[in-house]
Amino acid sequence: MKKKILLGLVTLLAYSCDPVSDMEADISNTTSQNLSIRFVSSTFAEDTKTLEIESGETILFQQATSTTGSFLEPSLIQFDSIYIQDTSEEVLKIFKPDTPGKNIYDIDAFWNAREPSKRLYFYEYQITNEDIQ
Repeated sequence: MKKKILLGLVTLLAYSCDPVSDMEADISNTTSQNLSIRFVSSTFAEDTKTLEIESGETILFQQATSTTGSFLEPSLIQFDSIYIQDTSEEVLKIFKPDTPGKNIYDIDAFWNAREPSKRLYFYEYQITNEDIQ
């Protein structure tokens, strides 16, 4: 019985020492109009989603946790294209993975990243008036 308790405590201790990483990715609308962002996946229809972002608002796009303590960043590979629309559903901008210039798919170049503490990652993408004109 003592061996089982000791084994249980050792196992619990080993699992509680695993490093955990957390990531949060936000999208900000710094434009003067309310926007809708459609993330489209032709491969997996269930991955398609739409975010409504009011002018001046920041909303959560993606969260992730890793129990291996590894580096985390937003993932857009499951989306074929990303549409930014106004409230009348007029398409203002279409992003594809190979769109030249400022591109939401390019995490390293166009997302603001910070690591406020070890294994805690925050990302923010800002949509500006210049992006939708």
